Parts: sequence; C-alpha cells; structure tokens
Amino acid sequence: DLGMLFMVTLPFVLYYYADSGTLGKLFTLLIVCALLYGVYMTNSRGTMLGLLGLTGLFFLLRYGSGKAIVAGLMSAPVFLAVAGSVREISADEASAKGRLWAWWDGLEMLRANPVFGVGKGNFLEHHERVAHNTYIQVVAELGLVGYLMWITMLFLTLLMGYKCVLKLRFAARDHLPPELIAELKLSATCFYSLAAFCMTAFFLSRDRFIVLYILLGIAIAAYLRVVQANGGEPLFNIRQVVPRIVAGAIAVILFTYGILKVTL
Repeated sequence: DLGMLFMVTLPFVLYYYADSGTLGKLFTLLIVCALLYGVYMTNSRGTMLGLLGLTGLFFLLRYGSGKAIVAGLMSAPVFLAVAGSVREISADEASAKGRLWAWWDGLEMLRANPVFGVGKGNFLEHHERVAHNTYIQVVAELGLVGYLMWITMLFLTLLMGYKCVLKLRFAARDHLPPELIAELKLSATCFYSLAAFCMTAFFLSRDRFIVLYILLGIAIAAYLRVVQANGGEPLFNIRQVVPRIVAGAIAVILFTYGILKVTL
C-alpha cells in the first residue's frame, strides 16, 4: 500500500521539478530519490513492476516507440539487479501462488454471482485472504454492474489525461498558447499518476484507496480546465469511447483469466 502511494506521488514531484529553479530542482530531486528508495524498501514486486511499467509508458508517449525500446534495454539490467535483490518474481513462490489462487476464487465468485457479486466487503467471507488485485476484488464483490461502473469512471478519467499527453507532445508543432500548455502539463501529470495506480492495482486490493478518488477529482478538474483553455472544445467524444472502455474492462478480466489458466 505504501509503495502504491509512493508511485502515485512520483509524477507530481516530477511535475514540480520541471517548473522549478535550480534550488527547487535540487529539492525535488532529493524527494524523487527518497520516493524511489521508499519503493525499493517496500520489498514489493507489484510496486517494482509498476515502476518499470510507468517508466516505459513515459518514454513511449514522450519519445516514441524507438527511444522507449532503447531506454528499456539500457535500464533493464539495473531493474533486474534491483528486483533480484528484493525477491524472485516467480509464480512458483508460495506467496505468489496464494495470490493467484485468490484471483481464481474471485473469478469463481463472479461466476456464481455475475450481476451484483458477493457484496461489498464480503470477499473474505469466501476466501481466506484479499484478492491482491483491485480489479478482481471489485468484480467479485460488486459483480459486473458495479465493476463496469467503477472501471468506466477510472478508465474514462485516464483517457482524459491520455488525450492531453498526446496533445502536449505536439505542442510546439501546433503552436499552442502557453496557457493551454500549462493546463495540459497538469492533466498529463494526473494521467501518469492514475496510470501508476492502475499498474500497481493489479497486485494490490485498494478499491477503497481514498487517494484514488481525490486524484480522480483533480484529474477531471484538470481536464475541464484544458477544455476551457482550448476554447471549450473537448479532446474526444465521450459517447464514442464508453463502449471501448467497457470492452477494455471485460478484456482485463479475460486477460487475468488467461494468466490463471496458464500458471495454475
């Protein structure tokens, strides 16, 4: 849980680093180092994988696939060395096996109660431990109805930030005004912070993580400010993307099911 908090905080620290003076950059750099050290000290595989995924996502969206691959190859030895010193990331380890069985039992709960699930907070009534997967925890407890509502809120807000990241990438080419660029930067920061949650949430059950809902509010407000600075023109049509978000939500469950069929 602490590792997830560090991951969600990291993009905001880097946001202040970019717009700070020399002294401010030094101070925020120290905070970044402290957060990274904190991630390491959590001894969490999920957090380490989330850090790797977030770094790869940033390079991919900022510099394109070619430079992202090069950066990934250069950083892979460092990550593997750190991850190896933390603990072996293996499905054969007892702890990992236990989590995978918790995921499987969560899907069994969904199969038995597909519409409304087993009820909020009742996962432990059917399994000895939490799911250690927010998506599985939500779909098992709330069923498809609650899961689709929850994940649509999450993915739709994530899409708002993603569209801002793409627009910010070509800000110089499109000669965007400084006011719009400033709003895009904040929205892009919210996107990376939400992306950090989505990645680490695959290994932790944190659907009641209060920071998530605060962040969702900030991200939506930041996007609305982008729309206002963009002359009132939204960056995408919500009605067109909702069906794709629902399809993506179902794909998350099918992807998890596929992993379990292969590893268990």
